Amino acid sequence: RFVTSNQMSDGGDGDGPRSTGSESILKKKKPMGPTLPTGVASKLDDDEFYELYKEGALQSREHIALSEDNWEEELDKIPLFMTKQPTQADIDASPDLQAMQALIQAESTPTSRAENAKDQGNSILSEAKKSKAAVKVKNAEYNKAIAAYDAGLAENSKDNKLNSTLHSNKAAVNLLLGNRRKAINDCIAAIALNPGNIKAYWRACTANQSLEHYAEAIRFADEGLRVDPTNKTLAAERQKAVKLKAVVDKKARQKTAQLRKKEKKDAELLAALKARDLRFQKPIEVELDVSLKGIAAAGGEVFVDESGLLHWPATFLYPEHQQTDFIKDFCEGHEFGDHLDLMFGPRESIPWDMDKKYRAGQLSIYFETQPKGGEYKKTKLVRVDPQLTLLEVTCDKRYTIVDLTPAFFVLAQGSPFEKQFLDRFSFDGASVDIGRLK
Repeated sequence: RFVTSNQMSDGGDGDGPRSTGSESILKKKKPMGPTLPTGVASKLDDDEFYELYKEGALQSREHIALSEDNWEEELDKIPLFMTKQPTQADIDASPDLQAMQALIQAESTPTSRAENAKDQGNSILSEAKKSKAAVKVKNAEYNKAIAAYDAGLAENSKDNKLNSTLHSNKAAVNLLLGNRRKAINDCIAAIALNPGNIKAYWRACTANQSLEHYAEAIRFADEGLRVDPTNKTLAAERQKAVKLKAVVDKKARQKTAQLRKKEKKDAELLAALKARDLRFQKPIEVELDVSLKGIAAAGGEVFVDESGLLHWPATFLYPEHQQTDFIKDFCEGHEFGDHLDLMFGPRESIPWDMDKKYRAGQLSIYFETQPKGGEYKKTKLVRVDPQLTLLEVTCDKRYTIVDLTPAFFVLAQGSPFEKQFLDRFSFDGASVDIGRLK
């Protein structure tokens, strides 16, 4: 216990320091300054106080004014009274701690040093988990804990259980850092060293679940339950993994079924396109790989129905007004007039047709040929009879399908613009083939 000022004086009563030399030594030393509170006296007995005083441990802190408000904080700076594991920064700043560390290392074994490193890592981890600091700061502390565990493993202790614990503790920290794969590797190492390390199985199970590797999570849980069949925590984690695996497996089966359905559908489409001997701007395999995605993005689709008929997306272009209509589904068995009747019927109001020239039965339809080489001067316009079906037009050897989307010009029949449009093609070196396709 610490002695109070009145007990250190000559007139102290029976509770003062012993007279077997300690009293004379204390009188020779310079007083500590403000006396310690009586409550601190229970910390040391007389001999402990004497030894510290004689060695200068207390004398060297005589400049610190101890009071009832700061005595615990100040004592915590003295190695003997420290209540928390010192950090490396604390050790670097304290000659006393450096001396103690050197003494410990000189007299220690690899196993004791590994055990000390484990305790240091555990202390850092515990403080970090309780801390309310920012994530970045906490993560830095977590990495310090890992470094401590690694230092313990570097001692190459022959205590496999201790090394297993160090690996398992590393796994716990890596889980906190989100390093799930590292955590799993740590758990595997921990189990190899000590198959009875149940925490390693649980952490491996948890890490695999986070990666959605549910089969592996169940495997680790099963191995752990063979070691400890009554472990309720591990059993609950296994049950959780089983349920999640069932959900994932169901989705995988559905995805596989959808993929097979799509593959069958694509094969039917390819066969139908080849059977019609159509002309495409690009190889049909390229069209199917690239163009179908763009069509789907626009809400269209190329498909074969149950009757074996092809359905196309199609584009009607109105160059007079610079307008376009995208038809999502144009069955090849339908006539052009069927669509024009719906789009330009007497009850339909076309916002851009202020002169009301675009009416069913009064429209001309054309397509532009796309000869090989893409030379515009060799292109020509071909007029399409509204009574023709899309199949008849697409199968014509003069028609080339671009991006899996048949396209056609629609003009007001007999209008000045139609004449100008045809003249423009003629002027550019194109020819106009007027007449119904055969």
